[in-house]
Amino acid sequence: MAKESKGDEFVKQADKRLKAFSLFGGGQKYEDAVDLYAKAAAQYKASKEWDQAGDAYVKAAELSEKNLKDNTSACSHYVDAAKAYKNSSPKDSVRIYKIAVQLHMDDNRFSTAAKLWKEIAQIEEKELNVKDAIAAWTKCADCFEAENQASSANQAWLKVADLSAQEEEYKQAIQLYEKVAQSSADSQLGRHSVKDYLFKAILCRFVMEAKAGDCKTVSETLEKYKDRYPTWDGSRECKLIEGCLQAFNADEVDKFTELVYKYDQISRLDAWTSKVLLDIKTILKEGTDDAASPDLT
Repeated sequence: MAKESKGDEFVKQADKRLKAFSLFGGGQKYEDAVDLYAKAAAQYKASKEWDQAGDAYVKAAELSEKNLKDNTSACSHYVDAAKAYKNSSPKDSVRIYKIAVQLHMDDNRFSTAAKLWKEIAQIEEKELNVKDAIAAWTKCADCFEAENQASSANQAWLKVADLSAQEEEYKQAIQLYEKVAQSSADSQLGRHSVKDYLFKAILCRFVMEAKAGDCKTVSETLEKYKDRYPTWDGSRECKLIEGCLQAFNADEVDKFTELVYKYDQISRLDAWTSKVLLDIKTILKEGTDDAASPDLT
């Protein structure tokens, strides 16, 4: 028979304390039980028994919330439970984080709620649940905006935009990149990043329009950005889009490739940007291949 662990001992003590009769009301016994469940969870954590640790923290949280009406303590225990479950059961971790988030939002603690939504979003991303990650990042951004924390909100909106583009939800991605660009243009610290957001927005438009076979709106968007944002006009990013658009319209695959290569030699392209440019090049190449090999049937 396996030896009972210290965590198991504390759980048994907590269970026993809850069953005890209290002459002066149940408040004290609930406080004692919460303390014992928390001690049990700490012991389970020390031995990396993550599910048991999470279960013990949840018991402490539920007693704090429902019996002691102490939401602050309940939130703390729920978060500790979610962190424990994160090591063994991401799905349970998300479920418990959401309980804590709701309590924080009910108590008007939107900044803290936003940070927990961020935790949820990162778990969903790691689990490749892209749609759920987008939903969590969106709630994270909304909560930061509720607290007028524009910089933190923008970082969350950028995650929504990146993941939306990954899912080929280009219209939503464009809208969000432009939203962050506008917000950053009004900030002394964020102004230097505006061209990066516009670059991603117009790349989304480029690939979207290339798939539709008409890139007219890409040219119109280029001019709109030049009028609104002085830092965009003349930037290397703007010149790359202009050159690639000309190459695309002229069916010049080699020219398109050369422009991207030269840009990459000076400013390394990240994986996201490289993929979008490759998608556009693939569409261009397929078009020129079709033109070179007409259907003779």
